[in-house]
Amino acid sequence: SRSNEGIRMLRVQMRLESEHDEPSCWSQSAVGCVTSVLNSTLSFAMEIEERENALLLKQFAQHAHTMNTIVDQCVIFFKTLLMSVHRQRSSSSSSRKAATFLALISEHRTIFQSCCQSILAHNSPNSVADPPRLLHFSERLKYHVRYLFEEIVMDEEEENRERK
Repeated sequence: SRSNEGIRMLRVQMRLESEHDEPSCWSQSAVGCVTSVLNSTLSFAMEIEERENALLLKQFAQHAHTMNTIVDQCVIFFKTLLMSVHRQRSSSSSSRKAATFLALISEHRTIFQSCCQSILAHNSPNSVADPPRLLHFSERLKYHVRYLFEEIVMDEEEENRERK
């Protein structure tokens, strides 16, 4: 189907091929694209939630599953990116050349960190009395986001140590 072809094309284009002895790099445009999709999805859903308009929430409720899936898949992309960084760092031949997670997201760092903070701060409804929400983040998703966020902090500390 066309959507499968599109997904395959995105997957192929997300990574740049490299020379035989160099680690492969992640495309900055792919990182930017996924960051933008994550930010847009979070911003849109949270704006609808903040309005606390029951009619508006009802209109968009049918899209809640899709929005949650988009957020999940964006987080999976960043987890995959981080796993690639860890693999490259653990490889003895490329450990010096391997980029940090922070370096790979550097052009989109502020937006990415803002998205992480939004996900971590978001409260899913716990009871019927709570206002309805479009976004529902599992503790597992929040754990992964916290892990990505902590990786940025560790990369920053490492960069600061290297500068001194």
